[in-house]
Amino acid sequence: MRKIIVGSILGSALLIAFLGGKNDAYGQLCHGEKCSGFKAGYDVVPSAASLCPDDMVEIKGDYCTNLEEVCLKYGDPDNKGANGPVQCLEFQYPTRCLSKTVPMHYCIDKYPYPNKPEEKPTTQLDWYQAKKLCEADGKRLCTMHEFTQACRGPENKPYPYGNGYIRDCSKCNCDLERNFDPFKASFEKLDKRIPMGSMPECVSDYGVYSLVGNNDRWVLNESGHPYYSALAGGHAYKGARNRCSPATLVHGPTFSWFETGALCCRDSN
Repeated sequence: MRKIIVGSILGSALLIAFLGGKNDAYGQLCHGEKCSGFKAGYDVVPSAASLCPDDMVEIKGDYCTNLEEVCLKYGDPDNKGANGPVQCLEFQYPTRCLSKTVPMHYCIDKYPYPNKPEEKPTTQLDWYQAKKLCEADGKRLCTMHEFTQACRGPENKPYPYGNGYIRDCSKCNCDLERNFDPFKASFEKLDKRIPMGSMPECVSDYGVYSLVGNNDRWVLNESGHPYYSALAGGHAYKGARNRCSPATLVHGPTFSWFETGALCCRDSN
């Protein structure tokens, strides 16, 4: 049994613009143990009273800055990578918020960009490109905290689908096998995206779809360390955590690869 303490500090005013950058350090995708989490207590606002457009979901509630998740069983217990095992098959119920909470209220797209269930997510984007696409639609990139809350749902679950505590890649496009070097493969060979609405059970309790697997989603890292850019949700191949809390922080804003897409949000007011 392995405890995972998931915590972060809420950025001042939930920064929505990149304030400077560093050259990207290319390397293996990694997901840090310390990352944002959300406490149960958010409410799904009825559509009749929603302050968000029809293609977005309104979320309102309290953000937990320090969440405990206990993994009971790993699918890769012998993983010798920098982060150790990453494929948690089952979490202990329930998760626990170990901190005070911060109120949040925002709108999030129902699907990753282009927010159309019949289409595949747009990928091969760097952070700047993802940011511009959201802004062109009158929105902005989601923050890490916003992504995580939309994924966890009102009951603060590790996974967005099913009971939220059992990993199940029959619900979302994840854990695909790969027997080739991804750094030497073409996009056509690497690309395993599917239309975002083709797995209808890949949905959080809030009604936000395709938040894990299929493709990574650029979001804003509120802390700015080591970059303002972060990737959330994981891609389709085995080796990604494909759950709500972890985020990839090692890639700067100029990084792009076969799986890097976008997720858009906007303020509720």
